[in-house]
Amino acid sequence: MEPDVVLKNSYVLDFLGLNGYYSEEELEDAIITQLEAFIAVVH
Repeated sequence: MEPDVVLKNSYVLDFLGLNGYYSEEELEDAIITQLEAFIAVVH
């Protein structure tokens, strides 16, 4: 196996609700929104 295949991390971000292509800013906003929702429920 090639090192880049063995060391490659995959991330499942389906829970963010992003479809297709998205910008880094959209990804950050979606993560923050989900974290805020989680904190509101736990708090």
